Amino acid sequence: MDDNENKKIEIVPQKRHELTPQGKKYTSIVMVNVRECGLDYMFHRHLISDFQHKAGIRFRQIFEGSAIGGMKGRDYSQYVDSASTDKVSYTALGYISQLREIHNMLGNKGFSIACLICGQDYSLKRTRIKLNIAERYMGQRLREVLDDLSVYFGYFKKKY
Repeated sequence: MDDNENKKIEIVPQKRHELTPQGKKYTSIVMVNVRECGLDYMFHRHLISDFQHKAGIRFRQIFEGSAIGGMKGRDYSQYVDSASTDKVSYTALGYISQLREIHNMLGNKGFSIACLICGQDYSLKRTRIKLNIAERYMGQRLREVLDDLSVYFGYFKKKY
């Protein structure tokens, strides 16, 4: 049974800050299912901070954008071969390039954690079992990865 099948729906109000086309800032309250995304749920339960949540969501966008077109999106040879009719878009190549930079920054284990939890929406328990990480260390390791991602994306706020 998949984790998504046995999740209960939990709808909570959330404030969204947006800009009008004229540049005026306004706030609206929307109803959000926080159980739909593991990062949203952790943020709702105050297990991760605002900048960690933003970095995780940004990583998810990059991860999903790099996989457009299935595994063809990660095959560089199809882009180089001019006789091929299937070409990788420049946007997907940009996302793949960003993923390579993030992989170099996080290392193998950190990148695996980011891909499983942020990109593929695995639970902490499934990720811990898959990567053979100690139970007490998994939450802290995730926060470390999200901190590194927030520094990479420029979301991290230093407290003096």
